[in-house]
Amino acid sequence: MVTAALLFGATARAEEEPARDPHRNTERIAVGAAAAVTAAYPQSIADPGPALVVDRPLWLGKRHRAFQWVLEVEGLGQYGVWTRQVHLALGPRYGFDLLLGSVYGMEFRLGADALLQAGDRTAPGLSIMSFSWAHSFRLAKGDDDRRIKLSTFMDAGVYFAHERHNDMGFNAAMMGIALAYQTPY
Repeated sequence: MVTAALLFGATARAEEEPARDPHRNTERIAVGAAAAVTAAYPQSIADPGPALVVDRPLWLGKRHRAFQWVLEVEGLGQYGVWTRQVHLALGPRYGFDLLLGSVYGMEFRLGADALLQAGDRTAPGLSIMSFSWAHSFRLAKGDDDRRIKLSTFMDAGVYFAHERHNDMGFNAAMMGIALAYQTPY
């Protein structure tokens, strides 16, 4: 009887769900405002304007003392004030966080994006080089879910539209600086 109780007790404890690692919680989102410049189709016309940046982690690697791998999805939307076009970029980013103390950290990401310029000259595209870098400030000691981020971002790629006088191939780009707030949802 004692053996059966020990056996069934051990089985019940083995079936319990393991405790969640709070440093691997992906249920958070960052939303920010940005100033951006886009190379608009045709002729890669510089097109400045306000932008919105949204990112959400899809996977977080094991948290080390000062390092963590990250896979996230990021979306950028910009309104070009000169061409009156909307520029969109959406895609996965892979990189890491450097955690330099209890408050400050840096984030580095690389990836690829689907691009869309929408308006009078609508053109889809592909960014084969997306990069973002951020200074990250945790609002409370030990709270990884709430952060303020000051970031820069850059996308470079091609629009799938014919351009007679562009031999370089790369005719799409978006770059800017953003201030974002990350919070759990």
